[in-house]
Order: sequence, then structure tokens, then C-alpha cells
Amino acid sequence: MEHVIDRLSKVSEKRQRQFVRQMEKLDRVRHCTAVQYCQEAAWILEKYMKDIRLIEQDLVYSCEDGSWMERKEFGMLLPACTIIEDGSSYRIRFDAILPIKTIGRSNLLCEELEEAIHRYIAKHNLAIPLFEKAVVVFCHHYKTGITKRKPWDYDNLERKSILDALVPHFLRDDNPKFLRTMDMMQEGESDFTELLIMDWNSFQVFTMRHEFAF
Repeated sequence: MEHVIDRLSKVSEKRQRQFVRQMEKLDRVRHCTAVQYCQEAAWILEKYMKDIRLIEQDLVYSCEDGSWMERKEFGMLLPACTIIEDGSSYRIRFDAILPIKTIGRSNLLCEELEEAIHRYIAKHNLAIPLFEKAVVVFCHHYKTGITKRKPWDYDNLERKSILDALVPHFLRDDNPKFLRTMDMMQEGESDFTELLIMDWNSFQVFTMRHEFAF
């Protein structure tokens, strides 16, 4: 906890110094408007929010006691992922709920997934891309019981970095001509995320086997 507080203090001081410098710089500009001051302040605030999100991504959620722990304390990479072939489809499992998205690319998430993909492709000597056109289903599993957490909104989760990492290994491209995506939630014994990657025919079978009622 002290390490996290220290990091937050440092980024706060950094952005505060940057704010003062920018305001002093604007003071020296003739005919500077109030709008320009507000724009500069908003830009610095966005950078500050990104700093905080990056610190947050260095934490791992403990579904055992509902607390947040520092990832580095446990020598873990968040989220650890495994890849399994399931017939004509593939399952990628992350041992955590996806983190909240940040401005720009989530390097931590991408690097972990890309490393796992490279290992899997090399081990099985697969030709890429594995799919010309595909459907990716994001299945968000939440633990039930006393320590359960409130599900995050789909649009707040980091999905872009996931799709970026899947190209060009699993997907030819992530534009709408080659990709469809879907989100769903399931409750169970633990918090984790599954990516189900399949062709269109397999997806149609998948939708017939699952109930999507609220």
C-alpha cells in the first residue's frame, strides 16, 4: 500500500509541476484566451488520469477477500493467460477480469497476450492467420457469493489491446470486414475472462447452445 501511495504522490507532483509550467508559459503569450487556459488544464488532467490508470493496472484483484494487492509483490503478470484449441475454435483464458481501459494501448495486457500467442503458434507450428474471418466472444466470468464484485460495464473494459494482439496471429484484421465481436457475462466460482475465437459457422452453433436471457 505504501508503495502505491508513493507512486501516486510522485505522479501528482509531476503533473502539478507541469501545470504550473504550462500556465506560466501561457502568461507570457499575448492575447491568450481563457479557453486556451482551460484546454491546457484539461490536457494535463487527462495525462494525470492515464498515470493513475497505469498504476491501477499494476494491481491484481483478489477474489478471495475482495481486496486489491500489488502484482509485483507476488511476482505475477496480470493477467496470466492460457490458450486451448477447442475443435475448430480457440479459447484464451485470463485469470482475472480485464482491467479498465486507458487512453492509448495497454502495454501490460498486450505483452502478456502476445507472448502467450507466440509460444502457442511456435509450439504447434501453425500457419497464420488462423482465421480469415472470425467472431471473438468476450466472456466475463464473475464470482458469486459474499465476496462477489459488481460487474463492470463492457465499454469500460480494455478490449482494444486484446484485439490488437490477436492480429495478425489469430485474425487477418480487426476491421468489420473480417471481425465480429460479442460480450457476455456468466457467474461462477471465480473471476476470470475467456476469449472464444471461432468462424461464423461455429458461432452460429455457439449461439444455439447458449441461453442469452437476462
